[in-house]
Amino acid sequence: MLNTRLDSSKDAKLSELNQRKLKRKAELKVLTCRIEEINQELIQIEAEHVAIHNTRVALLALPTEVTCLIFQFALGYHIPRHSEPFFEVTASHVCCQWRTISLAYPLLWTRFCYVNPKVFLRDLDRLDAYLDRSMPRGLELWLDFRETPPDDEVALLEKMLEHVERWKSFSVFTAGEDALVHHLHKIEHVFAPSLEHFAFSCELLDFSGSDDL
Repeated sequence: MLNTRLDSSKDAKLSELNQRKLKRKAELKVLTCRIEEINQELIQIEAEHVAIHNTRVALLALPTEVTCLIFQFALGYHIPRHSEPFFEVTASHVCCQWRTISLAYPLLWTRFCYVNPKVFLRDLDRLDAYLDRSMPRGLELWLDFRETPPDDEVALLEKMLEHVERWKSFSVFTAGEDALVHHLHKIEHVFAPSLEHFAFSCELLDFSGSDDL
């Protein structure tokens, strides 16, 4: 009889604890939603604050056409062109207004430079962004494949071949003869009507033993 009473008491206590636990979880869910709402409100308040502050900045009061001319001048002046951070990326992260202008200005995204692998998927995503933002302008492509795994080279090249009609300048640097032959075979029959400059550079190349070149 005593054991039965003890079991009943434990069951009652467990039931009470479960009810308290469920109640606290429900309260936590409500609080979490409220915190998210407050965070969104803070973001909106900060955006409005920055927008009002930016109206006092003379540079941001320039017509969009003038801002684009400044971007274009800075793009040509930015040295070296083949290293990060790239001007177009930097400009698009300065403020909301510059980002809006830069993303809608195709000439800012016509030059794509790939220099050594860092995070390949990020580079592939970056290429997608450049191809999309630069439409329908001609492309200037500069690719340093000397330290790039072969599969990554192929992925980048195939992505660019989808836009071969837009190629204006195409430069590739490879580390070996096999890579050069492979890339040449990939592009030997493509039609690039807008191409003005084409260059392949290969290290340690010996033509004497190759029948493919």
